[in-house]
Amino acid sequence: MEFKGELPEENNKITLDLLDRKMLYLLSLNARYPESSIAKSLKTSKEVINYRIRRITNEGFLRGFITLIDNNKLGYTTNDIHLSIKPEYFNHVTNCSSPVDLQFRITTKTIKEVENFIEEFLNKNHKEIIDYDIATIIREEFLGLKLLLENNKEIKIDDRKDLSFQKEINNKEENIIIDEKDKEILEILKLNARIPLLEISRIIKLAPTSVRNRIKKLCKDGVIKKFIPYYSLSYIGYQWYIMFIRTKNLDYNKFLAYTKEHPNIVWISKRIGKWNYKLSIFTKNNTELNNIIKDIIENFKESIINYQTGIVFKQYKFNQKVI
Repeated sequence: MEFKGELPEENNKITLDLLDRKMLYLLSLNARYPESSIAKSLKTSKEVINYRIRRITNEGFLRGFITLIDNNKLGYTTNDIHLSIKPEYFNHVTNCSSPVDLQFRITTKTIKEVENFIEEFLNKNHKEIIDYDIATIIREEFLGLKLLLENNKEIKIDDRKDLSFQKEINNKEENIIIDEKDKEILEILKLNARIPLLEISRIIKLAPTSVRNRIKKLCKDGVIKKFIPYYSLSYIGYQWYIMFIRTKNLDYNKFLAYTKEHPNIVWISKRIGKWNYKLSIFTKNNTELNNIIKDIIENFKESIINYQTGIVFKQYKFNQKVI
């Protein structure tokens, strides 16, 4: 079955041993790391790594591998739409005394497209919607899966074959030129980050060396931001929370460094709208979440004006517009 970015939540549980966790951590650093490089780093065999990836995929924990793309570099603007919906319109929601929050993302070329979409959507669904707000995404970062490691101790990896393009990622160049072949490559990679270069070459009818060079440039230009696994941490007992933060005079680099070091903060986005930042936090209980929130507030109390938290029950789809 073709992977389309879905992430079904079926309340399944699996057990990951330490080797599984270390393997997933390395894949979260770069999902294109070869199995041989991961195996060497973890002192096991390529066959063992291959088997474990297939096993956690078959069990539903791992859904696939995606490529994070900076849509701004492709000339798009990305907006998150947050909705408060009347509970009675969701038959599966029970024991719910407050509106159900939903979020979806739209990617457009112009502000006019955003205006037209919002107007049409609100007019069509006005009976169900209690309230809404819109946030324009400026920057979004995946921070890794350090929470999977014992004592959050990082693991190093040596990719001598240079199949992961790790050296090129975040080594941004200024002059960005994107042609149709680049877009074809991105369209293939966005939901299949580990696809071999030879397979891409065959699909788009371009020499493997040319494909490699184009991906290198897309990484250097910052169009490709990261290759990551697409997973469901609920399978191993984590609940996904979001924290919206409104700030003033915040040192972004200091805040980003803090979030990168915190093992439970997996995503951060900087935005324009009601809230300046959105964090994705994964914890095993509310006490752990409250401690994390207290620590964030304590470290940035001079800059935080307000905040709001919520639970993510399900993510239906993750896809990115390229063409």
